[in-house]
Amino acid sequence: MAYEQRTPLDYRFGQLTATVTSLDTTLTSAAFASLPSDLSAAKYLPITLADDSLGVYEVVWVTGHTAGSTAVTVVRGREGSTPRAWSQGAVWRAAPLARDTLTVLSRASLPADAHTGMRVMLADENQVVEKGPDGWMSPFGSGAPRRRILNQTIGLAGNTETKLTALNQVAAPHNVGPATYSGGNVYLNRAGFWRLTLEGSSSFSSYGWFYLLMRWASDTGPWPGDQSNRQTLPNGFAIVKSDWLGYVTATQAAMALGLFANRARDGQTANENAYVQFTAEYLGG
Repeated sequence: MAYEQRTPLDYRFGQLTATVTSLDTTLTSAAFASLPSDLSAAKYLPITLADDSLGVYEVVWVTGHTAGSTAVTVVRGREGSTPRAWSQGAVWRAAPLARDTLTVLSRASLPADAHTGMRVMLADENQVVEKGPDGWMSPFGSGAPRRRILNQTIGLAGNTETKLTALNQVAAPHNVGPATYSGGNVYLNRAGFWRLTLEGSSSFSSYGWFYLLMRWASDTGPWPGDQSNRQTLPNGFAIVKSDWLGYVTATQAAMALGLFANRARDGQTANENAYVQFTAEYLGG
């Protein structure tokens, strides 16, 4: 992929030895001779052309350089700057730019040409994201608001699938993720990578089984049918966990996700309790 690896250098500087137009893609400078020779469209070096007296600049990405050469191949007008003509003697610098720090943007303005490892504070979501091989993701340990945990103790009739419609929201800090719970359904509300976990427990005094499942309102959800798990045992304490990890599109994130439980045992004549917990954890875009 293009422009994945950014290769900044300790402070370098020099002057152009020839005039360039706004369309030229080759620059010359005696100081370019010391630049690396492994640059390409995948691994580039950002440098800045500047006229401090006029307060103008242009960021270019060096994508080609032969060892010892005073010429470089560049991509013009990067990082929001405008290509312009530069005269002989114009100054260039290899120095930190906004993309080399923790910059602040909105999700809608995340750059499409970001390098791997670029970090951005999303002002509209109050979280830090990092560009990875598969897109923008929230670094673990960043304290980003990513997780919503819901739970319920429910009485289950024998062998009757029951929807969990009275889930309780666990207290902070586990109630700040983008997922919401409304009308007995979960809505993820954001495209990206998610981990969804439905787990629970129930005790048995005789042979029985305990069953949990997650089901989208439409078969065009992230998975078709039911995501489920079941435990059967002669007696004792059943613990069941259904877990899913994958990508959710924006359309799927707006769909309703239903959560269900079912249990039965020999001789059951009344509702018997089970504890269920659901976790929706947003891993990033």
